[in-house]
Amino acid sequence: DSALTEAGFPGDPKPFLPHVTVARLDRGVTVAVNEWEERHTGRAFGEWLADTVHLYRSDTGPQGSRYTPVTSFALRGE
Repeated sequence: DSALTEAGFPGDPKPFLPHVTVARLDRGVTVAVNEWEERHTGRAFGEWLADTVHLYRSDTGPQGSRYTPVTSFALRGE
């Protein structure tokens, strides 16, 4: 944010909140999330070894979300 304000752009008043979107539901869809979680607690959904993280920009519109790759980061194991 500071680099943007130094360049003359207004800063974002909301704090940055990094996250991983696991699922997204359409408006109006109701799901009993707690019930689903209870039925699946302890279940393994698979494992993988990540060697790269890809950062995408998400733009939500009337036709759904559009995802644009921004950058990628290689992960290094120790």
